[in-house]
Amino acid sequence: MAALLARREAEGLSLRAIAEDAGIPFGTLSWWSWRLRQDPTPAVDAEGGFVELVATAQPEPSDADLVVALGNGVDLRVRRGTDVDWLREVVVALRTC
Repeated sequence: MAALLARREAEGLSLRAIAEDAGIPFGTLSWWSWRLRQDPTPAVDAEGGFVELVATAQPEPSDADLVVALGNGVDLRVRRGTDVDWLREVVVALRTC
């Protein structure tokens, strides 16, 4: 998203034009524009890419050492050895959803 928004500034395009060109809903790009102005370092993995989150209707069997209940119906199952800083970023990002 940051790359798209940088392209917007470099080319002087509107959010709507960038969203249409990239095939992204305007509301999504608008939200990311706001979000990155608030905190330009969103939760990313070790390589700097966004982390895919998959929602499931039924909890899957897990050998998690810890379950983090976010209070919005989302539970994170975490294995021992998970990077604490990364987990903190994920929890903060999910609380804003």
